Amino acid sequence: MGGRLDFNQKLTSVKWGGGYTSSKIGAILDHDSSPYITKTAYESQIVRRSGSEILRGDRQDWVTNLGLTQVLNKNALIDANIGYTHSSGFLENPYKATSIIFIDPASLNNSSITGDVRALIEQRPDIRNQVALNAKYIQYINWFNAAMHLGYRLSVDDWGVNTHTFDASWVQPIGSSGWTLTPRIRYYSQDAASFYRPYLFSQQTYSRQAVDSLGRKIWIDQNNITKQYFGETQFDLVDQNGTPVDGFQVNAQPKITSFDAGKLPDHFSSDHRLAGFGALSGGVVLNKMLGKGVALEAGFEYYTRASSMQVGSGGNNSFADFDYYVANAAIKFDIEPATSLPMVGSGRSSTSHAHASQHHHAMPPAGVMFGHMLDKSGDFMAGYRFMYNWTGGNMMHGTHKVNDQTIVDQGCSSDSCRFVPTFMDMRMHMVDLMYAPTHWLNVMLMPTFMDMDMNLRRLDGAPPPKPGVHEHTGAAGHETGAVGDTYFSSLIKLLDIPGHHVHVNLGFSAPTGKVDIELRRMAKIDGGLIHFGMQLGSGTWDFTPSLTYTGDHNRWSWGTQFSGIKRLEAQNKSGYRLGDQFQATTWGGYDLTHWLTVTARGAYTWQDVIHRDFNQFNHRIGPMDFPSNYGGQFFDLGFGVNARIPGGRFAGNRFGVEWLQPVRNDFNGFQLDRQGMLSATWSYQF
Repeated sequence: MGGRLDFNQKLTSVKWGGGYTSSKIGAILDHDSSPYITKTAYESQIVRRSGSEILRGDRQDWVTNLGLTQVLNKNALIDANIGYTHSSGFLENPYKATSIIFIDPASLNNSSITGDVRALIEQRPDIRNQVALNAKYIQYINWFNAAMHLGYRLSVDDWGVNTHTFDASWVQPIGSSGWTLTPRIRYYSQDAASFYRPYLFSQQTYSRQAVDSLGRKIWIDQNNITKQYFGETQFDLVDQNGTPVDGFQVNAQPKITSFDAGKLPDHFSSDHRLAGFGALSGGVVLNKMLGKGVALEAGFEYYTRASSMQVGSGGNNSFADFDYYVANAAIKFDIEPATSLPMVGSGRSSTSHAHASQHHHAMPPAGVMFGHMLDKSGDFMAGYRFMYNWTGGNMMHGTHKVNDQTIVDQGCSSDSCRFVPTFMDMRMHMVDLMYAPTHWLNVMLMPTFMDMDMNLRRLDGAPPPKPGVHEHTGAAGHETGAVGDTYFSSLIKLLDIPGHHVHVNLGFSAPTGKVDIELRRMAKIDGGLIHFGMQLGSGTWDFTPSLTYTGDHNRWSWGTQFSGIKRLEAQNKSGYRLGDQFQATTWGGYDLTHWLTVTARGAYTWQDVIHRDFNQFNHRIGPMDFPSNYGGQFFDLGFGVNARIPGGRFAGNRFGVEWLQPVRNDFNGFQLDRQGMLSATWSYQF
């Protein structure tokens, strides 16, 4: 939450804010390194499930800030802020371990010193308080028609991590063509945390504390010699002949309760981000304003980090020194200039232009792609589309649910199934970019980002694990996410008369999504490609045509679309090919007001099975690993709402939401039931 108060004729602004974050940590500890890492300090927080260890914790973060902006004169302003953050709970990095060398004190006088090397999960304080002060000064330089930005930030906390940041940039317009060049430089220095150590020495014998079957405190040292502890003295529990003393059973299995920290500090970490270091970075940004609120940007930056660059450094350990460079490009949209500036020679504002163009015909439901076109040559549209597909509930075969034993016996071809999903959620994020070079032709570019997660359960009656297979599927499920396939299309207007519109889409999909993702390795014997449905794209070039008719009369609107996906290659790099797809959908809409429309839609979808198979290793643990268990015929009913901003500074923005509910499913093979799909869109046309 935050706010801002302007006064002194808006030359002075006071801003404030606050926030709260609650986090739950669930870290799957590495299976292969687990025997070599001491975790007894977190024994009560470790959950063991399906052969995996999950370290759990909770943390809370409170943040508040207060700032002041003052316009000094027509060419300068200053901005100052103070912020406070209070963090508590599990503040460790659960994947960081610290190496500790336990030196046997008895060997210090010998020619050969003996000891034991152990790795312990780091232990940080459970409270952190941080205060940050930052200031920025901006000065316009009339001689160069440029602006200079200078900034400084100081941060201190009760861990001893004190930081200084200096940054400067020069914003230089180039001529009057809309180009801007911005070189910038930044220096950062950080003190090490008070408990940071690359490694630790401890002059004591490594030992573990335990309790025997009689409830007595015992110790097990590095030579696995069992001793009992009284006060400051350790007594062997066996005599010179190895006979148990006082009834203690040498072969008993004592339960380890905690690690004997002994002379170790209360807190320690070797996370390089808590070390003392300095960093210097510099780069340049080139910006081109295209008009209509659209800008292109390209940038380059080089970054170097070194412990010797720390303020007041005496040359610390350089094991974490590194450098990198990054190049980026972006297209940016600023909706305010496009909706507030007048259109040259038109005699009307761009607001009225956007308002008029949006009234030409109604927008289709949010779940319909390629359902509309821009009306005028030179128009542009930028948008975002989100789809969330739910599957869960019962396992299905055809139109009927099936029990576990049927899946075990029949769901995995000649093998026996051992696992099925409990749910699988798919989220797609798509950027819609549309441009009209002529009144009858639109071109579109749609990059996508996909992320999916699946959790599995062991089937009742499933056979034991295959030899050499580490089945950890119940620990935390599977997740994938990255760039998906990229779509590009040409939309051609076939009919455009009052009340009736027809256009065809000739689109293609480029295989930019990965299809060779492997299971997250949690043990040395893990591996293999993840399930078909968790890959991020098709892996093939695809033809994605559609034919769309829309109509409108008074408050009513309607439409029909036929669309399909035709795979243009026999197989992808992983050896398989997704099935072709066909969809027919029709919808109707009614304007509740001049800016709000409700829609209803029916859809039929046919999807073929997957062809061929993986050409690399896959564990084959359930129906989702067999090509015949994909696709089918599906009937859905959707309900949605479309809204647009009809006027004002944000005219041209449109929003849509639709829920698509499965009505009837006829699955190929054995699949998890469909629960529905949520679609949401935003678009801005100008």
